[in-house]
Amino acid sequence: MTHILKSINEASDIASMFKYICHVVIFDQQGISSKYLETFPCYLVSRLQVLTGYEVPGPVMVITMEFGKNYSGAGVDPFPIERTVFEASASHRSSSLHPVFYFYKQVFNDQSFFERPLDWNLPIPDRLLHLMEDFSLQYDLPSSHVLMLRRFMEETLGHDLRNWFAEDCLKISLTSSLLPFGCHGNNSSLITRSTELLTSSLPFKQEFLPFQIISES
Repeated sequence: MTHILKSINEASDIASMFKYICHVVIFDQQGISSKYLETFPCYLVSRLQVLTGYEVPGPVMVITMEFGKNYSGAGVDPFPIERTVFEASASHRSSSLHPVFYFYKQVFNDQSFFERPLDWNLPIPDRLLHLMEDFSLQYDLPSSHVLMLRRFMEETLGHDLRNWFAEDCLKISLTSSLLPFGCHGNNSSLITRSTELLTSSLPFKQEFLPFQIISES
């Protein structure tokens, strides 16, 4: 998910060639491991396996940038006052350029692509997310962007994608038979509490801290 956020904030291909260039994420059948393909033609996603050589055994997520369904047309003002929305629940009505995530349980075929609704760039997905555009072209706000994307991916993939402290994972393992994905071995999102971490966000003297810091040395 970190790479996705970095891409939608920094990648120029999907922003400058919106509607035609996409990023594609190929998941395995369990929705755990994935391959991230950049700069892929949106209109050729149905032939993903043939053109890339990658097997597509599980779900696929297509990431693109869109202006919105009612952005332009005969007699339509492309710059109305309500062009930008500031609520995540109304992000699908935004007429500003914003990221859109199409999630398919399996990659669609050519027939589904050609039979898509006229005003849709891709076939109607199993799940769809419009990420809110707040006129800053930055998609890194904790609640409006990061949390929305994480919840969307958790719902579609069926995994808890939160980051966990190593100590918390130990407690969970002692009280439950199911560990969240962030607690699995060799996971780079696993965080270890340390003296440096505890003090970096608490610029107070030792006597004002709510706990005692014991030096590791």
